[in-house]
Amino acid sequence: MLVLWLGAGGARAALPPPVSWSAAQQRASGLRIERLAPGDFRRARQAPLRAVWVPASAVLFYAGQTFTFVATRPAAGGDRQFTARVVSTAWPRGKGYVEPGWSSLDVVTGGADLLLTPPPVAHALPPAGDGGDGQR
Repeated sequence: MLVLWLGAGGARAALPPPVSWSAAQQRASGLRIERLAPGDFRRARQAPLRAVWVPASAVLFYAGQTFTFVATRPAAGGDRQFTARVVSTAWPRGKGYVEPGWSSLDVVTGGADLLLTPPPVAHALPPAGDGGDGQR
């Protein structure tokens, strides 16, 4: 179901809902998560701003939104929750975007598009010699 809302910029699609993945699912999928820390960035003739640089590999363009997935710290069992966060493309820098006002956070920098689909599930293989229909 696609949810639309009317804001100042017109109709926009809602962000994807948060999703939780276990440590095993994260390893199997190959998600890459990096800690992004704020630094001082300068725009032409302006005082430096405290901001986080988000690499382009972490940014998704989907249903009219630009966002990244922020990961919580792993729980005791290794589960993490991934929540979509809007990224402004107003300040491109290098191969990414500068986001003023963001603090340190864990961001999915590789495989983020996998979070738009259900997490991978292990499947049992049919017994040897079985064609999948129960006949041998």
